Amino acid sequence: MVAEALKVIACETSEVYVRSENAVRRIEFSRLGLADSAQLEIQGVDVLTDDLHYFLAAQSQGKTCFNFTHLREAAGITS
Repeated sequence: MVAEALKVIACETSEVYVRSENAVRRIEFSRLGLADSAQLEIQGVDVLTDDLHYFLAAQSQGKTCFNFTHLREAAGITS
């Protein structure tokens, strides 16, 4: 079921290539690493994460951000 949903998403979305060179030059790279820094390079996407440092970095760029912990707390889920 999850594999089928992923298949649909993969077929219906476009991939964006980010040069590692651009990602490692970001000020956030030393704290966030390559993958998150590369994602910060992509414009026009929303962020859903449970990584507070990534969430704050994306939010500071003006991205629409959702944090799993905040969503769980708002829903009254504690574990």
